[in-house]
Amino acid sequence: PVPLHPQMQLDPTAPVRAPGAVLREDYLRPMAWKTRGLAQRSGIPVWHLRSIMQGAPLYAEEAFRLSAALGTSPFYWLALQARYDLLRVECSRRQDSWARPARGDS
Repeated sequence: PVPLHPQMQLDPTAPVRAPGAVLREDYLRPMAWKTRGLAQRSGIPVWHLRSIMQGAPLYAEEAFRLSAALGTSPFYWLALQARYDLLRVECSRRQDSWARPARGDS
């Protein structure tokens, strides 16, 4: 286990993908599983798995269920989601930065 630290950072050089893309490309395809099979193993409805694989966020409940079905850690899935969300916000803030004055400017 890795202890959590307030200044914890993730590797900035690692590719950032949505958890659903990781699920589809790194787990379902190599294992030759269908969404329906994962739904049966995880207890996550097929429609919900499909929405995650299309970019919908996943939460703690799905992380626990995926970890049990795939032999991973729930933290792995939540970390993927957090990293993806942080990158999206960072990109959005960079695009909007021209519209906001810097602190201290009037």
